[in-house]
Amino acid sequence: MAAMLGVLWFAAALLALQSGSGRLDWTRHYVSQFANGPRGWLLAMGVFGHAAGNFALGVGLYRSLGRGALRNWACALFLLATAGFALAGLFSVEPPGAAPSAAGVIHRTASSASFALELAALVLLSAAFSREAHWRRAARLSLALSALAGAASAVLLSAVALDWRPGLAERAALAAFMAWEFWAGAQLVRPGQ
Repeated sequence: MAAMLGVLWFAAALLALQSGSGRLDWTRHYVSQFANGPRGWLLAMGVFGHAAGNFALGVGLYRSLGRGALRNWACALFLLATAGFALAGLFSVEPPGAAPSAAGVIHRTASSASFALELAALVLLSAAFSREAHWRRAARLSLALSALAGAASAVLLSAVALDWRPGLAERAALAAFMAWEFWAGAQLVRPGQ
């Protein structure tokens, strides 16, 4: 339940954050750039709620899956991604057009690492699901959602490199990852999981 609530909390915080910042374009500017406005505290609140939900999800998946290196690696990567996400929430990115700051570099590095770590975790978790009797039916959908997150990440990298609507691409990637997280949380609360 915490995982699903964390995803919804983060989504609500992003919507509220973006609704109060008319000067920024959500298709061009990154989510974290909206934190420089009067409602900037909403981003930190959303990030920490989401990170708490993902921590609960990582622990729940670890407990739900059978022992083995695949489970251990998958859950460790997922929890590392969660820690990176929380770290990014501690450091503010500079406003659009400002010179890079140390806090901004930490934020961008932690965010980028979190995307990569979580994508690796999702793929490994999909493989772990296929080995478990009570998860086997969910393995294909997990892999499909993981592939969607991978494709959205590739689009994000391309959008950043081409400087073409990177904010939109970032939101699509976030939505893809959050869809997997919400789905996995829903799987854990099903009877028998």
